[in-house]
Parts: sequence; C-alpha cells; structure tokens
Amino acid sequence: MTLCLFDLDNTLLAGDSDYEWGQFLVDRGVLAREGDEIFLYDNVELVREPDAQRPAARMTTSFLHIIRDRSIMRTDREVKFVEGRRSLSGRGMEYNNDSRELVLHSDVQARFDPEKQ
Repeated sequence: MTLCLFDLDNTLLAGDSDYEWGQFLVDRGVLAREGDEIFLYDNVELVREPDAQRPAARMTTSFLHIIRDRSIMRTDREVKFVEGRRSLSGRGMEYNNDSRELVLHSDVQARFDPEKQ
C-alpha cells in the first residue's frame, strides 16, 4: 500500500524544509555531483527546533538521498516522523519540497494522540 499526502498543511512537516529542518545529525555522508546529490548513512536524524507555533519535529532513518536541484529527499529504508504527540512511519519514502508531497511506500503507521485536557 502506498500513502500519498499532498501539501501537508503544516500538519507534520510544517514550513519549507530547506530552512525549517535546523539540524542534520548523521554518522556518515557523501557529496556527489559537486554537492547536488547528498547521501546520508547510519543514524540519519533531521531536527526542527520548536517555535511559538509548533513543537520540535524529528525525522529518523538509516539512509537518506537528497537531490538538491529537484528538491527531493528519498529513502528505501524505514523512516519515522515525530512532532509533538503525532508520529508517522513507513518503509520507503519520497518527499518533494516544491510540491510538498510526501509518499510512504509500505508498512505505513500513524499515531495522533489528542491533547489531554
């Protein structure tokens, strides 16, 4: 089963990922084609710091391929997104920053815990 979300309405991946993901944590990385393609391996973690409107967000995977000139991030591995009390995970992902389209290819799971009152 493929899950495709269009323009996430700032639900899980708010803002422009070129600017919003404030920090990359990774064990190993490779630049190819003069930096137009980036390959990140082992313990890849992208973190967006919290601000007044949103909690911190975190994406984790074991491999991430970034194609800068096409604004695409992809992996064939397990990937997990966590923002506040929400999480989304699956195996295989492609995210297009220009169209704001996120596709998870299989084993998709989501969890949205309501705020406690």
